[in-house]
Amino acid sequence: MKQVTIILLCFSLLGLIGFSLAAAPTGNTNSAGQAPGKPTPAGKSAPAAKKALEGKTAPTSTGDEAVQAPTGDNQRREAFASSLHHTGRGLAFWYSKEQKGLEGLTGRPYEKLACKQCHVGSCQGCHQPVKKGKGQPERLGPVEPKTCLQCHDRLAALQAQMRENKKEDVHAALAMTCLDCHTSREMHGDGKVYQSQKQPGALDARCDRCHQEIGNSYSHRKHGGKVSCQACHAHTVLSRTSTQFEALAGEGKRVYVPQTDWVFLMSRGGELAAAGLETWVLADGRTLLSFTPDGSHASGRTGRKCGECHGSDWMFQAQKGKVNLSWTEKEELKKGEGLVPVLEGASYGLVHQKFENGKWSPLENPGLPVVQYAGYGGPVSDKHFRKMLKEKSEKPEEKEKKKKK
Repeated sequence: MKQVTIILLCFSLLGLIGFSLAAAPTGNTNSAGQAPGKPTPAGKSAPAAKKALEGKTAPTSTGDEAVQAPTGDNQRREAFASSLHHTGRGLAFWYSKEQKGLEGLTGRPYEKLACKQCHVGSCQGCHQPVKKGKGQPERLGPVEPKTCLQCHDRLAALQAQMRENKKEDVHAALAMTCLDCHTSREMHGDGKVYQSQKQPGALDARCDRCHQEIGNSYSHRKHGGKVSCQACHAHTVLSRTSTQFEALAGEGKRVYVPQTDWVFLMSRGGELAAAGLETWVLADGRTLLSFTPDGSHASGRTGRKCGECHGSDWMFQAQKGKVNLSWTEKEELKKGEGLVPVLEGASYGLVHQKFENGKWSPLENPGLPVVQYAGYGGPVSDKHFRKMLKEKSEKPEEKEKKKKK
């Protein structure tokens, strides 16, 4: 009997010691005197708390759909609500009459156009839900490149043209994906309101984040800080001509003629930048030309030859005030190719077309188009253009090699 009593007393003593240790834990604590790690929410057991923190989602109303985000992630939800992906603000911004966009010709506000649906309403718009296993709740999966192309139709069209011309982007050849260059902040927003993805600060993707050794060659020493990487390294930039406004405004469909033979050169942020052109055709025959700097996803490993820019035929055409991009010859459509400077006051001759009954046909007497400089770009400066007029067929280092031979 004595032995039983002693054993019971020992268990009681151990229980008191354990209770004391639980009430006053040792080790590192935070400012609230709480042990490190995830706290257990009041009223929930530890397993239930873990489920709430890691798996459960809470809707937040930020538009026509609820944005799903992990519980406690209010900052990310608020940032996404003002992001360009959610609002689609960039399209409205460049369409506006204040930016000399199409609204100045059409008189129709952006809210009345069918294309305004281009925005991401919820996380599931990009992240497709996946199941971890039987009986487990769905989680948001990673974004696939093909998902990006569903909305970024210009990039999808460029890739199709590249395949047709048997060319390949140097980054795609390395099996790189969108998220290798574009950051989560770009996708989800950072709480700041940007008017366009072209606005300085909106994007993080930059060539020198990976290519830190690029300043050693003659070309980079000569052009560094003056010419953007894409101006030399872009195989091409997709331009869209004769885009039918009514098809986009009424049906949300972009009907146009793709062009990959031109790379326009604009001024942006003090540099010479590669750019694309979109020409718009209205139902009454009026037209608009919109030039926009473009971070082309059609980059080559090597840059262009000097003579493709300096002293080229199109440079001298631009100097005379008129560049012929396309024309008709014996009822056949012809077009030039190469690098084209965008100059203030120069005219750009091309064949505007209308699309009717499944066929393209030239517009008769379309008149002078309205010109818009979008994407925070502008005409090439006189200083840049004077340098482009000078013929340069070889780099000094190539001449030195020939002398040695």
